Amino acid sequence: MPKEFSFPDEAKDAVESILMDASEKEQALDEAMKAVKRFRKIVAELGKYVSKGWPLHVLSLMEEQRAFLRQHRDARRKDWDQLYMAAQERAKILRIWYPKYLEVACLKKRLPLDMSSRHPVYTFEEGFFELTIDRAGTATLSNSERKLGHFPADIGAVVAKLGEEHERIFARRDDGQHFLTKLREHYLGVVGREKLLDGADVPIRRIAGRMASEKKGYLTDQFIVDLSRLAIEGPLEIDARRLELLHTRDHDSGMLLHGVGSVAYVGFVRFEEVSS
Repeated sequence: MPKEFSFPDEAKDAVESILMDASEKEQALDEAMKAVKRFRKIVAELGKYVSKGWPLHVLSLMEEQRAFLRQHRDARRKDWDQLYMAAQERAKILRIWYPKYLEVACLKKRLPLDMSSRHPVYTFEEGFFELTIDRAGTATLSNSERKLGHFPADIGAVVAKLGEEHERIFARRDDGQHFLTKLREHYLGVVGREKLLDGADVPIRRIAGRMASEKKGYLTDQFIVDLSRLAIEGPLEIDARRLELLHTRDHDSGMLLHGVGSVAYVGFVRFEEVSS
């Protein structure tokens, strides 16, 4: 390139300075756009909760995003204050009448509370599910195996989650013979692996763990219900042997069956030879 067409260093520096300034503005715009999208998503979520009449969800989200919202709500401060006050008023009413609202909603969804339920702890399906409402208005749904959910305790949200978990556990097809066959199969798997005799006591959680690993989405709380149904309705005999469930005092290693009329924990399973 001829020397007379070469730009001086000052010109090159000017271009680099302009480009840097443009890059900084582009980055600032990108960050602003991300903030706007996040803000819009939060508002849309609040709108969903308002339409459902879930004041505790509204308050929870506003508190969770408080620092971020402070930076973007100035132009609509009056509207934000109005929303917050409305949610607080409705949350206050909800807390006062919570037991009654929950009872009515559960009856409508055919998920009646156990008679022993007392606020703030409720049980369903003969104690299989436990719902605890804390002072902050948060619900914790659990069973003997795991925590199933932790969320703002609006009635609609509680009933929806309870219905979902109830269906997952109790709405499955019941095939006692198939379950007994799989139980026997995995029992023999443990017996063979550990070189035990057929008829030996095997920890129930060893069997439950193997069956849960074999079938995707199958969890131990479902196993408990299936085993409980088997204990009540049968069949109990297979391969000329009878299923026996043995109790344990160790609650961590045992499993509490559902609806069998006993508070004892099953800790071991074995198949005893049937006398001819």
